[in-house]
Amino acid sequence: ERITQELLKILAVRNPASVLSIMFENNVLKELVDKNYQPAALEKLCELQAAFEAEEIMSRLFVLSGARAKFHGDFLRLSHAQKNLLVKLEAATQVMRFDNEKAIRRDIFYHGNQMVLQGYLLHVTMNKLKEDVKLIDVARNWQPPECPVTGEALIKEGYKTGPELGQELERRKEEWLETVI
Repeated sequence: ERITQELLKILAVRNPASVLSIMFENNVLKELVDKNYQPAALEKLCELQAAFEAEEIMSRLFVLSGARAKFHGDFLRLSHAQKNLLVKLEAATQVMRFDNEKAIRRDIFYHGNQMVLQGYLLHVTMNKLKEDVKLIDVARNWQPPECPVTGEALIKEGYKTGPELGQELERRKEEWLETVI
């Protein structure tokens, strides 16, 4: 637990890459750092997070872990919430699309602004892309309207609880979402 606390404190500083680099060179991090870790990627992520006031320690740990939801076995004691966030970050980098405002709005509807923003910053970082300030603004500020389609309304229409209801609910949400994003 102490190792976890200290590592997370290091990751919380404005730019932890230089400290981590020294630790890595002296084999302090050999059990924690994934072989795919890219110090330049962590530096870029920290720079973007600072520029857009979006610091997230678990995103930094995700980069340190080689862009995988790795829990570091016996060396780190992460909470369930922290582990869950790492899994969500991995999914965000693999599943979410960040190529236009509409895709980002769709992801915000399903996953929320913070997850989409961190996913976008990780996407830019890991793929060595230039950030699009307009897309970042959408990820930070766009608020989805409340979906008027509910399971309760479909039950009133005659649908029975079960897979058919879920499929129809998802179909109608997607249909509605196309009109608002």
